[in-house]
Amino acid sequence: IHEALNLVAANRPLLNSEQVTLENCLGRTLFDDVLANVTVPPLDASAMDGYAVRFSDVRESGAPLAVIGEVAAGSPNTFSIGEEEAVRVFTGSPMPKGADHILIQEHANACDDQITVARPQETARHIRRAGGDFCKGDRVLEAGTRLGPRHIGVAAAANHGSLLVKRRPKIAILTAGSELRPPGSILLDGQIAESNSFTLSKLMESRGAELTVLGAARDDEQNIDSKFEEAQSADII
Repeated sequence: IHEALNLVAANRPLLNSEQVTLENCLGRTLFDDVLANVTVPPLDASAMDGYAVRFSDVRESGAPLAVIGEVAAGSPNTFSIGEEEAVRVFTGSPMPKGADHILIQEHANACDDQITVARPQETARHIRRAGGDFCKGDRVLEAGTRLGPRHIGVAAAANHGSLLVKRRPKIAILTAGSELRPPGSILLDGQIAESNSFTLSKLMESRGAELTVLGAARDDEQNIDSKFEEAQSADII
């Protein structure tokens, strides 16, 4: 067994790379490290729906603030707030200049262009800081990672539409034995249902291999040779 394993290890194929879209990356293996193309979040942003304010203005219940505008998520910020001013924001909205806290809408009483603090605020919070997840150029995935759903999500967030992955190994599966018959066959005396190829093929398939199932060869040298000829393009038999 040790001699056989050493032979396999010494002759394992070297798989080159290919560029694959994210939609087709599940189960594939990264060829290179993945570096972030962008900073996430790209700027300070609100983590809640509410009002961007100065924390010093909202520490007491009933404090009034004038709402000077609104910034939606995905819109540029054009506001700079001063004392006792607020800007209506939503989850993902860029933070107006001068704001250091989000007064969530459940803690504000709104009337026309004015709000009052319904619950005194104890600490400045609810802001997602620029680069809080990662910064442009950060390594977000390591070479050799077998890509699952969360890895693909990270790559998408880092603004990659495709990834460089290892080529899928081409594996041919050959079973041998004159007694073997396909499962579901009527078995005569001395015959058995062939099962190993099903176990191996599903194991290899679950690991991302590109499969060729050669079927069962008879206990005949010429027949076995012909099966090997069918597997010439395989990396592994």
